[in-house]
Amino acid sequence: MKCPEDDVSLSDGELFMVKQAPYAEHLANAPQRQPKSKCNNHRAQNNVNVNRNHLDCMGKGACACARHGAFVPNCVVDFQKGERQVNMDYAICQALKRFPRHTQALIIYDICCQWIVHFRQRVSESEFLELWESLEITGAVGKWHLAAHIAECFSKFTLNFVEGAGQVDGEILETLWSPLDEVAGLTQAMSIAHRQEFLDACINDSNWQKIIQIVDSLCGKWTRAKQGVSKTKPAFEQLTNCLDASLVQEWTRQERVAMENHGDNLKIYEVASEKLPTLVEIHLKLSEKEVQQGNLSGSVSAITEGLAIEKSQILLQRYVASLGSTCSVAQKNELLDRQRKLEARISNYENRISGIMKLDDDTQWSDQIPDMEPQSEEASESMLELHPDGWFTPEREQITLPSSLASGEIERLSLNSISMMEGELCKAQVTDALEGLCLVLGEKSLCFRTEVRNADSQWTTH
Repeated sequence: MKCPEDDVSLSDGELFMVKQAPYAEHLANAPQRQPKSKCNNHRAQNNVNVNRNHLDCMGKGACACARHGAFVPNCVVDFQKGERQVNMDYAICQALKRFPRHTQALIIYDICCQWIVHFRQRVSESEFLELWESLEITGAVGKWHLAAHIAECFSKFTLNFVEGAGQVDGEILETLWSPLDEVAGLTQAMSIAHRQEFLDACINDSNWQKIIQIVDSLCGKWTRAKQGVSKTKPAFEQLTNCLDASLVQEWTRQERVAMENHGDNLKIYEVASEKLPTLVEIHLKLSEKEVQQGNLSGSVSAITEGLAIEKSQILLQRYVASLGSTCSVAQKNELLDRQRKLEARISNYENRISGIMKLDDDTQWSDQIPDMEPQSEEASESMLELHPDGWFTPEREQITLPSSLASGEIERLSLNSISMMEGELCKAQVTDALEGLCLVLGEKSLCFRTEVRNADSQWTTH
């Protein structure tokens, strides 16, 4: 602005925007330390030094009633370099000043897990922030933002376990920003004072609409609450009656302690996620048990090899299906090489497993074994073109395993221990597959967050 002295505010700090001079002095004197997020790389915590020299304001912070959605007066602040803790400290302290007789406060903030850690220390180090020592502050994270936090944040900062919070989502500000965003473009060319008074008027109108609609809003919430209780209470009572009385009593005691003390006591609500043993771990466990029993036949290694061959068969079936009817000579040569190697593995395995399972001429095989990889019509046609006589298809050979025998054969041949061994190894194989799926999904999610979302063109993502 060419003449800043002409920019005179008529209501500086009188409505919803904070008074400019004290706020600027607080920012100038507050310690400029911003710890990196120890949670899930929150941008609001880490991108605080993003500066735009040509902008006076990069965003806004505010406080509002989580239940009714009304803005708290004199606590709307501007962000200069992103969402820093010093900005929100000032806004929240200004909001708490308006409730001097309250002894408890519930603060719901998107990154409360990081902000609340040293909040009282930052207040004590600043001469511009005030907070009563007797005020008990409970921090929480809105339900929508909580999904982006690490698992440990759920029990500590979910609103589900805050007694007295009611059924709120903690995302009321997201709904309040939406109408303000529609008029945000009008403020870009305004002076500081004009912009301040314009936003004060818009926020005041938002609060006025809350007042005139509060009766209908509360009546609607009350109706939904009664319907929710009528649906959930019978199910809860039925579940309680099915449980052991001593167990219910112990859980009730743990809940009471958690509600009174919070902190680490809330960890009782965390999901117990024990990692299942992998295939190599189960293999080692079964091999050690086999040796201790004096069995040196190597049946564990043999069954593991059989399962590995089945996996190779599935992969080769997929490769054949991907070739189609127009594969090249080089692809046909590669297919034959892979089939020869697989056939050699199957031959060696059959020679080895025959000495372990000791099948006789009366052995019956199961006729209900489905295809490991069902073929499409196009894939079947391509197989006929590659092998018109149907010969040499090791990827579809049935290999000898306890699971491929007919019903009753395992008991007749006394193969119960080997059958149980195969079952344990199959479970571990499934565990490894699910773990691999989780890793692939995590890699795709990371790629989306770091490359796709931040891309400024389609070329960046290719």
